[in-house]
Order: sequence, then structure tokens, then C-alpha cells
Amino acid sequence: GEWGASANQDKDDLRSLVFERLNTGGQSLNAQEIRNSIYAGSLISLLVKLSSMKLFTQMWDIPAHGINEESPNKVLLENKLYSRMIDCEIALRFFTFRVPLAQIKGSPKAMMDRYIRTNRNLGDAAIQQLDDTFRSRLTLAHEIFGVNAFLLPIPESDEERHSRPLFDAIMITLDHLFHKRGALVAAKHKIQRALSKELKKDAFPDIILAIAIVPMVLATFRH
Repeated sequence: GEWGASANQDKDDLRSLVFERLNTGGQSLNAQEIRNSIYAGSLISLLVKLSSMKLFTQMWDIPAHGINEESPNKVLLENKLYSRMIDCEIALRFFTFRVPLAQIKGSPKAMMDRYIRTNRNLGDAAIQQLDDTFRSRLTLAHEIFGVNAFLLPIPESDEERHSRPLFDAIMITLDHLFHKRGALVAAKHKIQRALSKELKKDAFPDIILAIAIVPMVLATFRH
């Protein structure tokens, strides 16, 4: 009943507090490491699987690896996205933020915690649907923008950096426009040029990119 659900949440909150207090080798656990510890289940397993996809690791510049790497090599362990489970959190962002805009409430961390708490033990059919959705949207992002889809130019330099809000923007906009994927792929060179032009105009904060610029550019070429 309702009381049972509330008691379970209190238990989760307490466990979360304990994990937040624990230090691993002098290093506090981050939000995703805590989630992986507390909310183990079918959804966490899916996140680990998706973040091990060859295409995902290529697009985030993570060394290629198996789903449950028995003995990760030094290069892989030195990759912060892998070693601190941020790769799993990136996949979680997509599922968390693809809800209708009206449901976007609270901090990203609180939303991700809530999503994983609610969906931690999804059944096989629901997990398969999420798996297919993520793979197809990531594949489409790669088809349109290439392997560097989630890289942003660093102002006043020739370098680029990976951006999580840019990932959110591209993946979620493509999810909304997935039924128009044929037109988007056909216009991919125009889309690349248009987005590149927008990015060069100004040093936008990542969040403006996510909610305004990327959706605007993609929506222009959906017909």
C-alpha cells in the first residue's frame, strides 16, 4: 500500500545518506555510484549495457570494453566517465529527460534519482523497449552528426569538449522527431552546417543549447 511505498522510500533515503557518508579510498561516491549501489535492478543493468555499446564508447571517447569488464585495463580505469560510472548516468539522462516538458521539475539529480527509483525493476518487455529506443536514437544521432556529435567548440581555442546538455538536446529532439528521421538524414549536411553556424555565433551556456538551439535547428529540417 501507500504506507509501504513511503516506508521503502525512507529506507532508500537512509541508505543513500549512508552511501553519501562513505568514502571509497578517500573519494566520495558520486550520484551515479550511489544509485548503482542502492537501486540495483533491471534498469541499472540496462544502463551498464547501453554505456558499453561500441557506438556509445566511440562517441564519448571511452576505450572499448565489454559489458562487465572482468579486469579493466589501465587506460579504461583512467577514463573518468567509465571509472566513476558517469557513462551510466549519461544514458540515464536520456530516459529521465524525455518526459513531457511539464514533468521537468526539480534538479537534474533529483529527477534522475526519482526516475531510477520508480523504474528500477522494469520487466523484460519494458527494458527491451528502452534498449531499442536508446540504440535507435543514438544511431540516428551518429548518422546525422557523426562520431563527434556531442562535442562543443571551446571558445577562443581550436579545441572541443564533450557536453552532456548537448547530448540531451540531440538525443531528446531526435526522439521527438524520430518519425521524421528520413528527412533529417537526407538533410544531414545542411543540419550540420546550420548547427555549426549557430554554435559559432556566441559562447552559449550548454543549457541554452539544450532547450533552444538544437531543437530549433533540427525542427527546421524535419520536412
